[in-house]
Amino acid sequence: EVVSIAIRDAGITAGRAPLEERMLDARVRGAIRGEREDAAVLYDALVRPSQDALTGVERLIVVADPLLREVPYAALYDRAAKRYLIETMTVAVAESASSLRREPGAPRLAVAMALPSGELEPLPDAQRELDAVAALYPEAVSIEPANATFTAFARAASGAGVVHVAGHTSRQRGVNEPVLSFVQRRATWRDLTGIRFNAGAVVILAACETLCYPDVRRTSGQSLGGGALAAGAGDVIGTLAPIADRDAAELFRQVHRRLAAGTEAADALRGAQLDALANEIATGRRSSWRAVALLTRRAPIRRT
Repeated sequence: EVVSIAIRDAGITAGRAPLEERMLDARVRGAIRGEREDAAVLYDALVRPSQDALTGVERLIVVADPLLREVPYAALYDRAAKRYLIETMTVAVAESASSLRREPGAPRLAVAMALPSGELEPLPDAQRELDAVAALYPEAVSIEPANATFTAFARAASGAGVVHVAGHTSRQRGVNEPVLSFVQRRATWRDLTGIRFNAGAVVILAACETLCYPDVRRTSGQSLGGGALAAGAGDVIGTLAPIADRDAAELFRQVHRRLAAGTEAADALRGAQLDALANEIATGRRSSWRAVALLTRRAPIRRT
């Protein structure tokens, strides 16, 4: 079973629901693909027991058990209300409640990097994606694939308020953890922890499975996004599954458009996902918005 605990100013409530662990991975993968039944089963188990406590809430931060860290919480489906959780509130995930801080505003310098493809198929719109991101910010630095060394990335990212990385990930042998492929080396989440991100920086890892963890039954390792968060970033937007290049380029472009206008990362992602959902309903073509999520250590500021 799953025990959920909801904490608000008014008090603490808890709920319990059955959920078979052997079916969990299949339900999570189905929800990410857009299978509504899987998304509804997960909503019933993880959200509905605390639904009364969530009435009127504008923002939900989930601190999940290791087996539940890759659930696409924004895409869970309330079959009674006939809507996704993201349609009701802004959703983010945190490593722990104690990690949450009220971070200062970060410098608005943007760094955009496209990783080399190596043996994998090159990203067809990598340069266009870099140009589109850089054009949105008054001060921006672009790093093309030929110059995308880990050293160049670490140096540029340490002074930026917004960091965008586009490219491929691969899997490290042994613990099967995702790695980013830079020029002449691969970077694990451990490597990312050595970068000194600005407090409050927004890091966008626009590659496949950047919020996926190594096999939690064999190791207690982090995701790539968790590595960036441990290195000081305030928010990390990444992916829970492989994502189509065209979907990624459009969704992340919409996120950047909102970030450049001063919107907080969680609200910027929500707006982009709602746009993608509206387009999905209008065209009937399922997109990859469910695979994108936000990892945060930024405590929300109380709104008037």
